[in-house]
Amino acid sequence: ALLGQLAVTDSHVSDGLIGVLIKGAPTDESKQEACKALLDRIAHVTQDWEAETLIGAVVHLTSTVEEKRRARGALVGLLNAETGNWTPSQLLSGLVQLAQTAEDKRQARETLISLLPSHAASVVDALVQLDSTAEEKHQVRVVLHELLAGETDGWVTRWLIHALAQLDPTVEEKEHARAVLGRLIADKTEFESAASLVDELIQLDPTIRDL
Repeated sequence: ALLGQLAVTDSHVSDGLIGVLIKGAPTDESKQEACKALLDRIAHVTQDWEAETLIGAVVHLTSTVEEKRRARGALVGLLNAETGNWTPSQLLSGLVQLAQTAEDKRQARETLISLLPSHAASVVDALVQLDSTAEEKHQVRVVLHELLAGETDGWVTRWLIHALAQLDPTVEEKEHARAVLGRLIADKTEFESAASLVDELIQLDPTIRDL
């Protein structure tokens, strides 16, 4: 009956329903059934908070390494399908939480990098939580620089620069990013927008010339 309620896609899932579902799945088989129902429902939610609730329940119900890997695979499938109206950060957060072992984290990082250039800022936020290697950070920085080269929107640029700053950029990469920000700052007439770009510039070790 509870699993049936999850299938009703025209209503929101309450925390109470999720709590009862978790308590009512004491066996491995019932947990697997509950996880499948939760993952199926995630594809139909329309709110970030609802996706977060469902993904949190999936994380809670998966206990073995194999269960977590299956759940990660399902989340990746949803991300590739781009279903739902929530932000991809919800699914990426689930991927991070389900990657417990060193091998799981390596596989999760590989999956995340393969998603680029889509969801770049959210992907980077997830990668930095998964012990990324120097080579992986370099791969992602190359993609971010390519995105920056053709970006004219100040807010998108801000997020790309913020992502780049988390990946140990080289001196040359910081200089290039500062130049991009400098051009945008000079073009901005709105104080708030220009101020937000300056905030990102500060992360890149600006010189007197940049200020």
